[in-house]
Amino acid sequence: MAGGAPDAALWADAEQGKLSDPALVRGHAERLLNTAEGHAILKDFFYDFLHLRELSGAALEPEQQTLVPSMLTETASFVEDTLFKRAGGLDTLLTSTTSSVDQKLATFYGVSAGQSVETNRPGLLHQAAFLNARRDATRRGLFTAGELLCSPPAPPPPDAVAQASKLMFDEEETGRQIQATIQSAGPVCKACHATFAPMGLAFEHYDKVGKYREQQNGQNLDVTGSFVGNGDLTGSFKDSTDMVNQVLASNQGQLCFSKRFVSYLEGRNAHGVLDGCLIANARTKMTQNKFSLVQFMLELTQDPSFYKRINLEN
Repeated sequence: MAGGAPDAALWADAEQGKLSDPALVRGHAERLLNTAEGHAILKDFFYDFLHLRELSGAALEPEQQTLVPSMLTETASFVEDTLFKRAGGLDTLLTSTTSSVDQKLATFYGVSAGQSVETNRPGLLHQAAFLNARRDATRRGLFTAGELLCSPPAPPPPDAVAQASKLMFDEEETGRQIQATIQSAGPVCKACHATFAPMGLAFEHYDKVGKYREQQNGQNLDVTGSFVGNGDLTGSFKDSTDMVNQVLASNQGQLCFSKRFVSYLEGRNAHGVLDGCLIANARTKMTQNKFSLVQFMLELTQDPSFYKRINLEN
């Protein structure tokens, strides 16, 4: 069983010592991946990747709380459809504007309810579930830097919370104004936030509950920015869609996702040095397969580190 104890067929081959045959391992992987449990394995990866567990019991506003079931259903259906019906991958998951939404979420988005609806929201990072799990420019920027580019900032200094508690914010301020206040608190705050805040501010057309807007309190929103110290990403972007597309096309973005996906599928933390060749090869296979994550997963089962469980961490 995918994600659980071996089923009878897998157990029988294991007892007979046949699982050193990569072709046999691939066959079992393909068989198990086509089960409901197999589908759940990949959906759970994105559930964790997007930090959607934070939607459970979080201090959400009433509008958010009533939408949580609809938001989670949309994201799960979107991943299911993209990976298993469309044979898509990371590029489609982060760019496709076609999704399935129920009436409650459709009203929130301002679109018609139904299957394969044009939402004008490119991919997972513009859906309400992610935007509610990451409700401001700081958290959205930290996600982009840490999860998409594997370049999280250094931990904040011990007195960061105390310093933040002294800052005064106006509820009508834009995210850019709030970030300016944070960065004015001192050189350490400025140096840190400057590395990820621009990427978070690119999402400012979506408020903290994920509703699209062109203005905030009558003020036009500036969603442009530039990458700061992120490998081969050194240019500017005009909004969150442009930023995500550049991440997808970059070496850093592709290698980072490969590392995250390899770690999840192998059940261990893939090491950038010890697993460098494996991650690079995984990235090559992923791009050759046009980012098809199902094919990516099947290809990974052919690496000895998967079916022989080589301990590369010690």
